[in-house]
Amino acid sequence: MVTPDWLHYLREARDLLVDNITELSTLITHRFSIEEAEKAFSIYGNHQDGVIKVVLSLASWTNGAGPDPQQPLSDREIMEE
Repeated sequence: MVTPDWLHYLREARDLLVDNITELSTLITHRFSIEEAEKAFSIYGNHQDGVIKVVLSLASWTNGAGPDPQQPLSDREIMEE
């Protein structure tokens, strides 16, 4: 069994997203904060409200330590980590 180089794969995926964000953004129909993840998964899983793609924002989290509304990260900063 061959294990993919996940770090390389994720960097390529991030670069593709950043390079094509304008085109890809037309597919995003719903945006939720990470705190609303359960609602987001429900809407997506049940194909409700014309959903195509859902984006969960981690802006309320810092460095993966959990919610910290005092120092939110922007979506762009998260993409660059």
